[in-house]
Amino acid sequence: MIRKMLGAVLVAGAMVVGGCGGGSSPILVAGIEGLGVQSVSVGTITGFGSIFVNGVEFKTTSSTIRVNGASSSESRLRVGQVVTVTGTVNSDGKTGTATTVEFNAKVEGPITSVNVAGSSFVVLGQTVRVDANTSFDNGNGGPLTIADLLAGRVVEVSGFTNAAGDILATRVELQSANTESHISGAVQTVNTNSRQLTVNGVTIDFATATLSNFPSNRNPQAGDQVEVHGGAPSAAGVVTATRIEFRTAVSGGNGNGGEVEGLVSRFASATDFDVNGTKITTDANTQFSGGTAASLALNVRLEVEGKFNTAGVLVATKIEVRSAVSLRVKALVDSVTAASNTLSVFGVSVTTNTNTRFDDKSNNRVSPFNLAAVRVGDYVEVRGTASAATGIAATLLERNDVDVKRVLMGALSAQAAPNFTMLGVTIQTNSNTNFNFSGGSSATFFVPATIGRIFEVEGTQSGAFLIATKISPAS
Repeated sequence: MIRKMLGAVLVAGAMVVGGCGGGSSPILVAGIEGLGVQSVSVGTITGFGSIFVNGVEFKTTSSTIRVNGASSSESRLRVGQVVTVTGTVNSDGKTGTATTVEFNAKVEGPITSVNVAGSSFVVLGQTVRVDANTSFDNGNGGPLTIADLLAGRVVEVSGFTNAAGDILATRVELQSANTESHISGAVQTVNTNSRQLTVNGVTIDFATATLSNFPSNRNPQAGDQVEVHGGAPSAAGVVTATRIEFRTAVSGGNGNGGEVEGLVSRFASATDFDVNGTKITTDANTQFSGGTAASLALNVRLEVEGKFNTAGVLVATKIEVRSAVSLRVKALVDSVTAASNTLSVFGVSVTTNTNTRFDDKSNNRVSPFNLAAVRVGDYVEVRGTASAATGIAATLLERNDVDVKRVLMGALSAQAAPNFTMLGVTIQTNSNTNFNFSGGSSATFFVPATIGRIFEVEGTQSGAFLIATKISPAS
């Protein structure tokens, strides 16, 4: 479907180019919004006011929006959802115009089990893993945690599938009990005799299912990208499908731009691998940030930018190796400098950019929510990676209703019992502090070996100090 849409837009773009006079011109002139290169972008929604995906702000005024296979409106889209955007990207690489925006959940259905300590749960036989990059929603735009999830509750999960078939969730949202279940992914095996197939390790019975959009009305085949709709799994873990839709793998015409975020799901070499189902290759001109070609391996999280060749393979011009989120602060905002995209939270310097995911979970429910809407005194949670010795490059900024609880997660940089320092903040311990690890005590914590280790500290604020109530090693 995406190939057909791209082809139609390319024809329109070529017609406009043909009508231009002399002088220099861009690669393509397409779309009623102006100049731009045809592009397909797969990534996580980080904000609205238009729509932000992979650091590009796409205008959506005239876009076609589809959610789980049905026509919809932008109001159904949420921060943290992984979407496919087709359209044009302008020469600045930061703005563009979306022709279509399509969201399909990775899995949707009742939870069968939850492992809070292991940061995972199971839906329709599918293991879902959550981390610091996961956005949660209680179904009404409010806060939710993995500890709130219970067996039997229905959730919609967006994210990326790893090589083992598990989903690394970018968003988890509660749904009503009667929501239809479905699974999205690549068909792994097919048994035409038993009319069963597997998707992400889940066995699907398609004996009575309606098959939609399959080429030449054929049966499913290994490698097909599909969306399976059906009920809850049987005691044996088999899902009986009511409908299976064939979906074209994301690709593009020769010379079209492409940006893909996701996990390396297949890896043969640094010049032959898949990210989120899209075939990728590199060459001598590929630029790396956050790592090198040697960093490429199964399940590494990447953002890849480049152009598609005649075979529909994305030839990478830039690859960003995404670091695991290891820093966190949850406290009141001290100051905001929107002009420089920075703020201070509990004295910690925070830097934001177009890849920072903004989400308002407070009673205000501001939308679109961005740094310009953040105020001094707001209670926010910031997650991200190190930008300096005591700074955070934010991957997520979430506003919540004000609470006395304060949280810091980072590397311990200095200690002198009963105090220590993290992210430039002095943390005080006392007789009420819970050292939440095996053999944990003040005596085992205040030793040279803990310097440089990452801990999560919960407590209350007293002026510029954090009074620790619980100290846990980062999971």
